[in-house]
Amino acid sequence: MSRRRSSLPTPLRADVDLAQLAGLKVLGEPVELLFGGMSRLQFGAPSDGMVEMFATWPRNEAEALARAMGRVEPRVPGDRRTTGQRDYDRFLAVAERVFEAIQIARDCRARAVFVKSG
Repeated sequence: MSRRRSSLPTPLRADVDLAQLAGLKVLGEPVELLFGGMSRLQFGAPSDGMVEMFATWPRNEAEALARAMGRVEPRVPGDRRTTGQRDYDRFLAVAERVFEAIQIARDCRARAVFVKSG
């Protein structure tokens, strides 16, 4: 299915205060940029167990993702995966690390509040 491409960034799917993520980094990139981009993803209808993802990201978010994806997995001689398969695996690895970092930050903040009030 062909989608009409827009030069404008896809709106965030939820009202998120990305400033709360300031200072956190994953693979050397600011989490607020990586998560901001991931929050823009739109999903197509499932077909044969696959779902198309699409979004138009602001340049700073797209560049941060590209750099993080370049750092997440070294090229392995003899790897038979297609470029698309490798890109998907790298994207997923970055996304997992972003969500883990956010969860760790959330847990640390919750503990700090508990210790302060407890």
